[in-house]
Amino acid sequence: MKAITDISIRQGNRPVTGDALPHLQFSDNATKEMYAELAKWLFSLENVEERPTIISVRGARAAWIKDNYSNINEEVLQFGREFTHIHPPMDNEHGGSLHLSLRREDAERVIAKGWGEYHPLDSRIFSDKKFGHVLIYAPRSEEELDNIKTIIESSYKLVTNQN
Repeated sequence: MKAITDISIRQGNRPVTGDALPHLQFSDNATKEMYAELAKWLFSLENVEERPTIISVRGARAAWIKDNYSNINEEVLQFGREFTHIHPPMDNEHGGSLHLSLRREDAERVIAKGWGEYHPLDSRIFSDKKFGHVLIYAPRSEEELDNIKTIIESSYKLVTNQN
């Protein structure tokens, strides 16, 4: 897997998102196949299990760090061990955007390259600005999925103290 510093610039316009809660993506969502591929990969990560979300909208699929994993970074997690969640399909769109936390410099890099935007409550969640809470846009292609996997892996390593 490449480093987060190596992600490419996302092509095209930024999707339409909301500026209120729940913070969701409303255009340019993943296809059914891309959504399934993202979920399959995410829930295959070591020490991750799928659970219902405790943070997001009904139907979101949460990636939860397993209870028996002890080297957790409590400073980054907001609720329980849910480190990210995939937003569900809405209105025949196939969802696929997700929220996660990154080191602030990584969050800035991801946003500058067009892969996401800050959550409206970012400054409340991380008032010290050490980390950033970001909406990552849904993948529209295999290339985009590869970049998003790199972003998710960076968050995963942060949460599991592997970097």
